[in-house]
Amino acid sequence: MKKILYRLYNFLLITCKLLFLSKAELKFSKDSSLSNCKMQHIRGKGNKIIVAEGCELYGCSFLIKGDNNVIIIGKDCKISKVSFWISGNGNRIEIGDGTTVGYDCQFATLEGTTIKVGKDCMFSHNISLRTSDSHSIVNIQGNRINHAKDITIGNHVWVGLECLILKGSIIANNSVIAARATVNKQFDQPGCIIAGAPAKQIKENINWDRNRI
Repeated sequence: MKKILYRLYNFLLITCKLLFLSKAELKFSKDSSLSNCKMQHIRGKGNKIIVAEGCELYGCSFLIKGDNNVIIIGKDCKISKVSFWISGNGNRIEIGDGTTVGYDCQFATLEGTTIKVGKDCMFSHNISLRTSDSHSIVNIQGNRINHAKDITIGNHVWVGLECLILKGSIIANNSVIAARATVNKQFDQPGCIIAGAPAKQIKENINWDRNRI
């Protein structure tokens, strides 16, 4: 009974905060747990935060500046001390069912881009995903050359400690991104180990398991 009341309290608390700070639409399952999370500087209209059932979110922060942005967290995700940072209009962050994310990770989307993470992924700590460089790089004619691009991570991908995943990155299913890798391109072959800065494929025909076998 206490657990049910605690979850209901958190649901009502976060709903009140969102309604007070912005016009963001919140869909937060009562079967999920959200504690010590912060809604920081949520401004704009048509923004949505959707948290499915069975989720556990602890110490997360949400910053949205713009219109018609969406954050979707799938079923049974466990996410701790993660920053969701959105700037501009029409951005999207989507995390698939059963994914776990460790401390001090950041998901940042800008300029109408998307970060899409598949199901049953496992993120370690201090990982950053960014779809934009935030500032402009221009050629000698003054035209910008560093436009933002989507990031797509497949199902059952393990992302190691302190990885940096940059705009345009694609990671196929069942892959492992080794600790401190810097990913800035597409890796379309499933079941690979990706390592280095910049990252490259170092092993293929692998898979991984959360349990030590």
